[in-house]
Amino acid sequence: MLEIYLGYLLVAVLTFTLVRCCRDALGAEYFAANDLGLLLAEPTRAFLAAVFLRYTPQYLDILSLYMVLVALAPALILGLRRVRSLTLGVSAALWITATLVPEFRPPNLVANFNPLSWQFLFCIGLWVGEHYYISGKAFRAVRGVVVVCALIIVANALARALYDFGRGPGHFQVMLLDELRVASVGGNEAFPRLTHFLAVAYIFAAYGWRRDAPALRRAWARPLIWCGQHSLEVFCVGVVLSDVIAVYFQKMQPNVGYQLLANGAGMAVMVMLARSLAQRQRMIPAASPGRRGRSAGPSMTALTPQRAA
Repeated sequence: MLEIYLGYLLVAVLTFTLVRCCRDALGAEYFAANDLGLLLAEPTRAFLAAVFLRYTPQYLDILSLYMVLVALAPALILGLRRVRSLTLGVSAALWITATLVPEFRPPNLVANFNPLSWQFLFCIGLWVGEHYYISGKAFRAVRGVVVVCALIIVANALARALYDFGRGPGHFQVMLLDELRVASVGGNEAFPRLTHFLAVAYIFAAYGWRRDAPALRRAWARPLIWCGQHSLEVFCVGVVLSDVIAVYFQKMQPNVGYQLLANGAGMAVMVMLARSLAQRQRMIPAASPGRRGRSAGPSMTALTPQRAA
């Protein structure tokens, strides 16, 4: 968790410095859209609040949320090993309460995400990792569950389309969809979002690539593997690069071609960083128990919640 916090602080310093230096190029709309008003008005207070996870604009909230979830991980793992049903039940109850009552959240902690809501997805991920990866049990999909997951994906996609259509002037409104959408605000992991993610994950586990799939040994798959193995470093660099590219977009107003080129350059930088870290890790002697333990097993960083569009 210390590595995550140090990465969070580094990204916060670089982000705040870049945004402050380029505030004229970014404009007031950018600051308002990304919750950067406090940084513009009181930079010292903004940084001190960020140190204590009370001010996390843009993508810093993902790292701050992950720190809280990693801190909870030992207790969740212990509970899943000894009283699995009770642990999952309590986790689900917290998720339901946080979804129905947005005010039910830790005070002054992780401003943009509610840890009491997102911990349920994290707990599910820990259970899956414990049940299948560590124990070595083979995953076998149930056809009926696959059908239900497919229906959930279609229903959620249709509901989102209906909701977007209903927001337009002169179109019908679907009150149930409005209620479901409201439940997703405030940093909560609401029912449609959670069910959609779990359904996609189940289908991918059933029909996607296995860890020993031949395709994953091909050259084109290596960048994905490198980035997955060093996801924390890649994510931190990606946040800073997104700010650099945002400054470029706001100031130069490039066309679509240059926008694609800028995004491609940012992706290339992240892949090169991941490749460099992977090569450095291979150069360390295998006799080092600390490094061997760090590289063993699947990365839990893949469980990081994504910001909803």
